[in-house]
Amino acid sequence: MPIYFAPNNVGEFMESLAIVVGVALMISWVLSMTQTPVFSYFLLKIPEKKIKQNPHSGILYRIYEPVLKFVLKNRIITVVLMIILLFGGLSQFKHVKKNFFADSDKKQFFVDYSKPEGSSINSVSSDIKKFEAYLKTKKGITNYASCIGKSAPRFAASLTPKPQNPAFAQIIINVSDYRLIDKMFPEIQNWFNKNLPQGKPHIWKYLAGPKARYRIEARINGRDPKILRHISEKIKTIMRNNEFTSIVTDDWKERTMNLNLEYSQIRGRKGGIERSDIARSVLAATDGVPCANYKEGDDLIPIKFRFSSITPENIQGLQVCGKSSAPVPLSQVLDKTKIKWEDPVIKRYNRKRVIRAQCDPVTGITANKVLSQIIPRIKQIKLPKGYSIEWEGEYELSKKGNSGVKKFLPVCLLFMMLILVLLFNSVKQPLIILLTLPFAMIGITAGLLIMDKPFGFLAILGAYSLMGMLIKNAVVLIDEINLKITSGETPF
Repeated sequence: MPIYFAPNNVGEFMESLAIVVGVALMISWVLSMTQTPVFSYFLLKIPEKKIKQNPHSGILYRIYEPVLKFVLKNRIITVVLMIILLFGGLSQFKHVKKNFFADSDKKQFFVDYSKPEGSSINSVSSDIKKFEAYLKTKKGITNYASCIGKSAPRFAASLTPKPQNPAFAQIIINVSDYRLIDKMFPEIQNWFNKNLPQGKPHIWKYLAGPKARYRIEARINGRDPKILRHISEKIKTIMRNNEFTSIVTDDWKERTMNLNLEYSQIRGRKGGIERSDIARSVLAATDGVPCANYKEGDDLIPIKFRFSSITPENIQGLQVCGKSSAPVPLSQVLDKTKIKWEDPVIKRYNRKRVIRAQCDPVTGITANKVLSQIIPRIKQIKLPKGYSIEWEGEYELSKKGNSGVKKFLPVCLLFMMLILVLLFNSVKQPLIILLTLPFAMIGITAGLLIMDKPFGFLAILGAYSLMGMLIKNAVVLIDEINLKITSGETPF
């Protein structure tokens, strides 16, 4: 119920799970009240030889009976021992791995390939062809699809399409077995390091829930782009120095070299050249001027007119046509020309400039473990006034997810307590049942540590289910005890 009512992504992703569990429990209750007695009557036949035998004479009962009697005779010792185990479980829980959403078992993963900002889409396409040739030699890969200049459409709820960028490509790879994915990650990364060192691959896979861009993200807030980049570089250095991190980057990418042409109104009027004339000529010398379209199937491919002899080095000799009959060299209508580095992308969050230092943990390591190692060092960075660091990625998803689930947890517990009070017509017996719930932490901690599994969202679901089983068993046990006492049997 807390998951069903969660007012965030957790409720959106897990709403159907809560409904399925609720419907399954209702159907199981109906079947237990109807089909179970019928099947027991026809199938659970006691052989004639064993009719007179004690049904509790089996080996399990013979072992269980003395243990139970010892526990009941030494109640104080048993309670003290259980409290010690409870505190032991709580104290050792800090050693359990934390990972809010577990990896999905979907047989598919992605490679986001980025080249430096300003790279030609043709160079990206050439690199992806080399990578596709490598994929053909990999065993376990069934098929793949490449998207050049943009990401794939949003065909799954956990995917967020990236904006168009000629320096970007995304490859969707399907495999025969999802267990091969973790083995392929380092192999693919090493191939890129050797064969395409000029690019940055980001290899990632699905999670069983909403996904962040990177599993670890530090969001730096401030005003000055230079200071933001400087702080980001410090954080990325700390990330790179950690042995459990990979694919360290930021979301502003590289700065690009821009050519600034300052138009001279006096010279332009003399030559009959306007700003729009310069813009049109420069476009023809760089990207090309669209002049027609070629239709291929349902796609319209633009045909562009472009000067092939003009380069950034000789662009001042570009002939600009205006109102006059003769073209004018570009240098004659400009005050000055200068080249400077600029940020091609400036991200904002809540209308403030932000840059995100990003990385992923290596395979087999949780984001929580990496954060526990890098956050103390990042907190030592002295920030100028007006600048701050906040954490996104799995940390933020986990925080929001847990807060959404906990928001309605007290209401659900109160509702459950009310049902128990109405069931027993008493407060004492429901209170006994609720006092047994914390002891579930003994088994939860031991099981996760022994199996070396993280305590994530699915483990939280398992904990809720375990507590539900404890309540159900306690209700049945207490109800049976009440029946025995009312029938005249003497308590132990």
